[in-house]
This record gives sequence, structure tokens and C-alpha cells, in this order.
Amino acid sequence: DHRVKNSLASIGSLLSMKARSAPDENVRLALEDASLRIRSLSSLHAELHDLEAGDLVDLESLFRRVRADLEQLLSEGVDLAISVEGGEATPQLANSLLLIVNEFVSNSVKHGLSAAGGRIEIAIATDGDKWSIRCRDNGSASAADAERAESGSGLGTRIVQSLATSHGASLDWRANGKGMELRLACAGA
Repeated sequence: DHRVKNSLASIGSLLSMKARSAPDENVRLALEDASLRIRSLSSLHAELHDLEAGDLVDLESLFRRVRADLEQLLSEGVDLAISVEGGEATPQLANSLLLIVNEFVSNSVKHGLSAAGGRIEIAIATDGDKWSIRCRDNGSASAADAERAESGSGLGTRIVQSLATSHGASLDWRANGKGMELRLACAGA
């Protein structure tokens, strides 16, 4: 386990270093995105390592790690806030929430936030088999951008739609020129 965690951390750091020196913007964004995913996977791996069958993931601990990893990759001037209420989830749900956060943050940085920075807010709530997540940024996303996200035209939005479907969650994208908002909620069984 220690070797896997260190290997993931090394790969994430290597990708970050390569991204900083990449002369092409598209290459830089792809490397940063890959680094973000690997660092988040490393955080999830660390959180899942000590669980026994049937144990729940401590979401506060997981997303504290994820936030620290993501902040290292965000441009200067981008503020990230992640709040967790309730605190526990199955490993499957924790993984899905992690992927949703990664996709939203990545898309906010690529498409919505200005070069001067901005703010991304994530709010996660769990209560037994009920859960919700609200992600929003203060970028420039328009209603047309929300419609494109709703249609699943990009890989990230298709991933989010697939996760919502697999958990039986409602999915809602909203934007009005002052940022993008994504809401998912599952009422439970």
C-alpha cells in the first residue's frame, strides 16, 4: 500500500512539473488534468486502505486531502472551498463524489474561470442512503453552456451523467453568465 501511494504521488508530481514547463496550452491543461485525477485517486486510495468490508469512508477526511491536492494544481487566484455535512459514505459513493468533484473543478478551470482567478464551491451532504452534492463556480458560464453540459456533449459531463444514473440521482446544470452550478441528489431507497 505504501508503495502504491508513493508511486501515485510521484506520478502526480511528475505530471505537475511537466505541465508547468509545457509550451502548448492544450498539453499543459491535459497534463494538469491527469495530475489532478492521479492525486485524487491517491487520496481515495489512502482513505480506503484501512477500511474493512462494510466500513464507510470518512468524507471529511477524504475531501480535506482532495482539497489540499487540488489547491496545488489550481492557478493562483482560484479559491476552492469544499464542505462536507454528514460525513460518511460507502466506498462506491465516495469514489463517485470524488469523480464528480474532479470533473467539475477541471471543467471550471478549463472553461469557466477567468485568467484572473475565481471561486469554486463544493457542498456535499449525506444522511444514510440520501446524499446530495452542489458544485458551483463564479466563472462566465452561460445558459447555453448549461444546456451543453445537460446534453452530455463533453467527456466530463458524460462521466457525471453516468455516475448520476448509476446512483439513481437527479442531475441539474444551471448557468446565467455568472458561473456554472451542478446539483445532484439521491433520495435513497
